[in-house]
Amino acid sequence: MIFLHQEYKPINRPTLDGKIPDMIITKNNKIEAVIELKCKPWDSVKYEDDLQKLKYFGDLSLKNTQIPLSWPPISSNWKIQIASNKGEKYYQFQTDCLLVFGVIAIKGANALSKLDNHGIENFLNLKHFIENNYVK
Repeated sequence: MIFLHQEYKPINRPTLDGKIPDMIITKNNKIEAVIELKCKPWDSVKYEDDLQKLKYFGDLSLKNTQIPLSWPPISSNWKIQIASNKGEKYYQFQTDCLLVFGVIAIKGANALSKLDNHGIENFLNLKHFIENNYVK
């Protein structure tokens, strides 16, 4: 993934306070965005749990919360795991942290038609539907 500004760092599937978003975008140990993605073009998408996670992270961002972050090791070699962490264990939510829900689903799915911000500040909903012309 290439970012215009190299100080932005995407982290896939980190653990934040026991919850695992699909991705976060960080900059200088600050959480700039939390992203949940769903892709199920042959059927409807279950999205309620993802929205609850985004709401939870939104509440933390409004409080400018500092939170420990961990992610799966990039190697089974312990020395490589330690070197890759570089001591960056705590990240702080920005008060304007962007909360993104991206979905690709079959045309007419509830996740496409009935989804609003659910009271989440700084919520961005990216959606696309697929015309399903094939059989499962």
